[in-house]
Amino acid sequence: MDTICKRDQVARQHYIVQHLHLSNAMTYTQSEAMMRRYRAQSRLALERLICDEVCDAAATHAVAERTKEFRL
Repeated sequence: MDTICKRDQVARQHYIVQHLHLSNAMTYTQSEAMMRRYRAQSRLALERLICDEVCDAAATHAVAERTKEFRL
């Protein structure tokens, strides 16, 4: 009976250790995924800002060109 209790205790400890390893791996994976998502969102926001600036510059340039044509 004592041997069975020790075996069960070792099995429980092994299970707990494996569960902790898995939990740590999942936490790391989730945090990595969150960081990748954050970087992607930051990159998209930066691209949108750059695009807005380029579009604004293009619009300003187009208005200036139209103004030149109108003056002629």
